[in-house]
Amino acid sequence: MKKKLLYLFIAISSISFSQTLEKNYTSNGSNNYPKNFAFLTSSGLNYYTINSTDNEISIYDSNHTLYKTVSISLTNSIEIGAVFLASDKLFNSNNKIEFIIRTQANRTEGSENKMLLFDEDGTNLFDFGDRHEAFYFKDENNNFKLLTETNDKSDNITYDIYGLSGTLSSTQEAFHSRGEFIGFPNPSSNIINITNPLKNNEKEKIEIYDINGKKVIEKEIIGNGKNIELNISNLSKGIYSYRILGYNNKFVKK
Repeated sequence: MKKKLLYLFIAISSISFSQTLEKNYTSNGSNNYPKNFAFLTSSGLNYYTINSTDNEISIYDSNHTLYKTVSISLTNSIEIGAVFLASDKLFNSNNKIEFIIRTQANRTEGSENKMLLFDEDGTNLFDFGDRHEAFYFKDENNNFKLLTETNDKSDNITYDIYGLSGTLSSTQEAFHSRGEFIGFPNPSSNIINITNPLKNNEKEKIEIYDINGKKVIEKEIIGNGKNIELNISNLSKGIYSYRILGYNNKFVKK
């Protein structure tokens, strides 16, 4: 019995150390959302780190070589909190990397938090105002849209929809949405179709929550290779989140 356990331990140990650490990065800022420090461009995989002390974003290529350090010009009272939707094609088609940043107060009460679009040259391309989250989706005609939203102390939610001139390759889309499952059309007024993350014959419940965290829909689904179809016609207008098996995403009821 001891020999069997020893052999098992040796086997597990050899598996555990078969992985190779490529690079160790350190990043600061709030960064609790989104939890994604990698992104794809037409030239390949990229990584980024945030230095909120100096308001800099460092971009690395797939070989972990520093491509560029971007200096973000902000007032003394705010700093970089998080980065959203880094891409070279989504916002423009000039091959420059662009990204949305969310600012946060720098130990100074009353500082205005903003959501801003910058490019790799440190140029501020757009000011989205006092917004907290950003995500993209496509309409029924495959046009790309951007949603930025925030909610106030009374749990009232404000969100803006922008039409985007850029696009993403199918590989970039899949990379952005990995670890999530996607609902379409988004926004929708009646029916939303959600990609089914379940294996064949696997059963689970999908749950829909409003902005206040109240469950408004619960439905049992089965893994069958088909999309999940939900009737949302009775829901009020607004932003909803949906969850299953640790996957989550959002949709807009219009």
